[in-house]
Amino acid sequence: MITSANILEKEGKLDNYSDVVGLYVEAVRIELLKKIFEPFRDNPEYRKACNDWDRKQLIDEFLGNNKSVLHLYLTGAQTSMSINQLCEILLENVLTVEKTSPRGVGKLFFRHFFDTYNLRNKNKVIDLIQKFSGFRIKGYISNFVFTSTDVKKTKKITFEIFQNIQPKKIHERDK
Repeated sequence: MITSANILEKEGKLDNYSDVVGLYVEAVRIELLKKIFEPFRDNPEYRKACNDWDRKQLIDEFLGNNKSVLHLYLTGAQTSMSINQLCEILLENVLTVEKTSPRGVGKLFFRHFFDTYNLRNKNKVIDLIQKFSGFRIKGYISNFVFTSTDVKKTKKITFEIFQNIQPKKIHERDK
């Protein structure tokens, strides 16, 4: 996706760069889903914990408007989530969790994230994720005209997210 976005961007002189912006947003969505949410869902320990809790208990463990979506995803009833859903779940249940006290499965998700990833600058990651949470639906991007300046901003945010959420080395995780 990043390569496709770069090729379209370099072609230049497009009337609307929404496809390029869409590719960067989709790259972030896939990266977050595959690297953070799928490993949590697919880990047998966490999967058992999620399946042992009924829907109400699991939903009570998480914050925000997308906790029902997260429940459906963790139990396998839903196969994907939008960029907005992913960002809001991270913001409300991991990145700003000091405001809350995670319990049960919420605590497992929080622990999984910080056992797996280093945040170079947590406040910057919060700011970057908030920017991406504005891309609410897939059609949202194609409904607006984006300029090459918008592409540069989106590309910068994309790469800053990737640079600031780094996987821990394997030997660090095993400690």
